[in-house]
Amino acid sequence: MIYKFMITKIFKRLSIFSYIVSFFLTLAVNLFDLYSRNAAEIYPGLFQRALTISSGLIIIIVMVSLSATKKINTKFGAEHLLSFPVCLLLFYQDAGLNYQKIFLGIILVIALNIFSKDWSKGNSNKALFSLGCLFTITSFINSYFSIFFISTLLIIIRLNNKRSAIFSLLIGVFMTLQSLAIVTYLLTGKFLYAPPAKFLESIPLNRIINGTELVWIIMVILAFISAFYLKRVKRRGSHFIRFEGGDNFMLFWLVTSVVFRIFNLYVGGGIWLLSFIPTAFFIGKAYKTIKKDAIKEVLVLLLVCFGIVFKLYENGVFIN
Repeated sequence: MIYKFMITKIFKRLSIFSYIVSFFLTLAVNLFDLYSRNAAEIYPGLFQRALTISSGLIIIIVMVSLSATKKINTKFGAEHLLSFPVCLLLFYQDAGLNYQKIFLGIILVIALNIFSKDWSKGNSNKALFSLGCLFTITSFINSYFSIFFISTLLIIIRLNNKRSAIFSLLIGVFMTLQSLAIVTYLLTGKFLYAPPAKFLESIPLNRIINGTELVWIIMVILAFISAFYLKRVKRRGSHFIRFEGGDNFMLFWLVTSVVFRIFNLYVGGGIWLLSFIPTAFFIGKAYKTIKKDAIKEVLVLLLVCFGIVFKLYENGVFIN
């Protein structure tokens, strides 16, 4: 059959073609989501909104997929090009997504790439300086994001010269905070961050949905199961899966997203937005452990079909 194992073949390895397919899958999911939100009616700006969300997300997907491999043509690593669009179809997305939150997501994924490197080869001080800069930027925008500074301990506790590492981190914090405060004061006359109105403009429609969080909560639970399973799994030869710095940071990120949801630490809407990237990350890692292509194919098709029906039902297209 021509279709046999087509999905698994496309996403077997990282390639230009797999990136292109992932982008159009993401665009299709966003178009469908915005279309179903508007009671299955096309409205002006639908394609532009979907393209904006897809462009931001594909940047994140590419950065995540390259966080471990650092190559464009690697046998393993393409699973995230598929897991992100599929998870997006199941995601509980209210009207909280805006340009500022896309920017925060990109900053955190840059941090992921730093955590994914092998620090046994040195340059740990440079890494902690960079993390100090990145987490200061996110904390300057949303003070609750300062919790991500705790994740730097994942690197610091493994280093011999911890004092030098902490000093590098603090230098990054001080220099970035000083620069941000000066720029903000010059632009607004205040030292505290005041986001431009455009940054806070909701990209999806500001339509209140009466959907349930249950499906996404199940996905988050599955991501946790996947994370803890992968932390212990042992495989032989080239199929050995290691739980490294990037995975530890993603697990920390996933835990943080749940804390944000429980204690309502998010700003504006988007109550589960912080959980999307780490959930899709670990779902992709779990998908990679499945040996048989036939099972992978059926699983993806079932999730896509369920996601389509679920979105239509959630937005009242089937039942008003």
